[in-house]
Amino acid sequence: MAAPNIEEDYKPGMLPYPESENRKDFCKYHWKGLMVLLVPILLCPLLFVNNSFVLPQRMIYLGCCVYIYYIFNLISQGAIAFIYIVLVPVMGIASSKDCAKYYYVELLFVTYGSIFAGIMMDASKLSERLAMWVIKITGSSMLLLQFVLMIGTFLCSILFNSTFISAIWMKIAMAVMKEFKAAGVLETESDEETYERQSIPYPTNPAIGVYLTVCYASTLGAMISIFQEPNYLIHKTFKKHLEDKEPGKGIILLMGPAFIGLIFVWISIVFFFFGYFRVGIFKNNKTREMVREASAGKDTLRNAMNAKKDAMGPWGVYPILVFIMLIVTLPVLLTRHPLIFWGWGDELRAEHGDQGASVALILMAILWFAIPANYAFCRYYCCIQPAKPGKSPSLIGWNKANADTPWAHIFMLGSAFSGSYALKAAKVYELIGDHLVKIGLERKGAAIHGAIIGTSFAALVPGCGVSRFGLQTMIDAGLRLKLGAGAVAIAFSSALHISFLLPVSAPANTIVAGWANIRPYQF
Repeated sequence: MAAPNIEEDYKPGMLPYPESENRKDFCKYHWKGLMVLLVPILLCPLLFVNNSFVLPQRMIYLGCCVYIYYIFNLISQGAIAFIYIVLVPVMGIASSKDCAKYYYVELLFVTYGSIFAGIMMDASKLSERLAMWVIKITGSSMLLLQFVLMIGTFLCSILFNSTFISAIWMKIAMAVMKEFKAAGVLETESDEETYERQSIPYPTNPAIGVYLTVCYASTLGAMISIFQEPNYLIHKTFKKHLEDKEPGKGIILLMGPAFIGLIFVWISIVFFFFGYFRVGIFKNNKTREMVREASAGKDTLRNAMNAKKDAMGPWGVYPILVFIMLIVTLPVLLTRHPLIFWGWGDELRAEHGDQGASVALILMAILWFAIPANYAFCRYYCCIQPAKPGKSPSLIGWNKANADTPWAHIFMLGSAFSGSYALKAAKVYELIGDHLVKIGLERKGAAIHGAIIGTSFAALVPGCGVSRFGLQTMIDAGLRLKLGAGAVAIAFSSALHISFLLPVSAPANTIVAGWANIRPYQF
């Protein structure tokens, strides 16, 4: 029986693949299902390492299973995301109430608001217009494009919420890649079959490099910013122990690592995704040829952009309104908890508690859903008959928002944050702190251990979750070592911005991975 077309719906009696006696087909098509069963069995020894640490061992075992499923894409992300909410209570680590509470935290609403902003840019074609500005500067040079995206995202993320900034720049980057493909200067989509049918195609290596530049630069910009998380949480936690320290002094110490990080990101992306600096067996590669061909197509791209500009015409009401709303959102985010002056969030905090960035972003998102995208609506109130009577769409419609939101990736981000709480409930942070005290570290060793621990946690879960649940334990470890509150904690908290390993390491990573369909192991 012939295999069905992949676009057709499956019907009883249809075979997904042709019948074959070749046993190799089992490994080719079903190895993931086999790994789903084998991974929990093979990792079982983790549960019996030491009977004195039952809960930490259970959490480590569960976390290893979840992340192996996630990184190797063994089952759908949407399913993996809810493993914690089922098994953390079943394994006695934390109650289902607490686990569910930390699934849907403020961080997710910040991500929603940022995603809606990007979708609104696409709906109004503002992203395409801004992409033409970028292409006018960079031409078809991939290296220059990467530099412009990196510096623009980095500088904006210092002043404004990095999640919001990454969403804006990501949409610009995607629009640029779309123009490169339309002009025929670069192939941006891979021919590889996607894991889930009808999902967006996987990007090619050069496109992945461009997209990762955005999320990495936004994270590094946030590293030296006093306007956003997790720096606000870190400052709030340290303030009880280091009252003589001003927030700006700690940020200055992070400028060196941030700029070193930018250089490292540039080199690594150019090497792994653009194919430069390769020697020996890696010298001749398809990726490098793709980048060279793109650079050679500057005249083709210029002609395509001139034609595109003529086709789009002057700016209409829709993109202008969207651009204005994005500009208005920036100072609202900036003046929330700026630390260096009294913000509107500080004014409300006395009576209503901390006001997270989600308050500003969701407020603006409500306006985006409510404000009409043209003048027709306003003309009714002026008693003037519109030129084209009819419906007046909003800046962003729910159907488009629902279709373009990477729900599975967001659920996975919530799962990772819940995992950072489960680590606390399982006393993993406490176990690590006790171990640091037990081995009797000196100041240099304490800083090195703090950096390694912080980097390890930041790779797996959002930094704001680790700072919320684990930072105090590191401060206590430094005090118990009689080295001071910051002996372990300063290096630990500094490393929480090294969120490069997985899409769930930071909301910016989640947005970039979700929109571009970048797989976890490609980070």
